Amino acid sequence: MRKVGEGRLTLVGLWCMAVGYALLAHVGPVIPLLVATVVSSFGNALMRPCLTSLITLIAKKEEQGVILGVTLSLSSIASILAAPLAGFLIDHAWLSAWAWTAAGFSAAALIARAFGSARVPHEIHRA
Repeated sequence: MRKVGEGRLTLVGLWCMAVGYALLAHVGPVIPLLVATVVSSFGNALMRPCLTSLITLIAKKEEQGVILGVTLSLSSIASILAAPLAGFLIDHAWLSAWAWTAAGFSAAALIARAFGSARVPHEIHRA
């Protein structure tokens, strides 16, 4: 992670998530479904630990515990709320709507991360 950096890995992870979810909206047979799932899961696996690392780099030492606690709580709440919503959409044959929604959120996060005010300078190094 040190050579590439958390910021770049977060961008790659969000890009993989957006592409994987967009592919998921168009799958039918099992093999394309597996490819789309692997791409989006890979992106999620890249993005989550990097995001936590970026938060610890940006937050003040005395605020890190609170900020990480709130971040992980919001992530848990999102996972809890997303599961029944995704299940409802999939049950009603709206898999593509679920996939496009996930792709849209991932793409919006990618754009915000790449061009937004939350950019992290590349000069941040661990002590």
